Amino acid sequence: MNTREKLLERIQHIKDEKILEDMLEMIELEMNLSTEIIELNTEQKSAIDQGLKDIDEGKSMNQKDVDNFFKEWLNTK
Repeated sequence: MNTREKLLERIQHIKDEKILEDMLEMIELEMNLSTEIIELNTEQKSAIDQGLKDIDEGKSMNQKDVDNFFKEWLNTK
């Protein structure tokens, strides 16, 4: 099974509408990235500010830990 097929299969089982909306937004941003300047709304700017604050406070994970977290999370769904 290739990556596209794996994604499609997993997406079919996601029930959380917010996750699906976020995924769609990421895909749409990627498709428009080369031609469009992205304007961030207040909520997005706040999320970025919070993320930067979390990094400054040491509240972050490396990519390996994130991968493991989501691997375990996906296995519980």
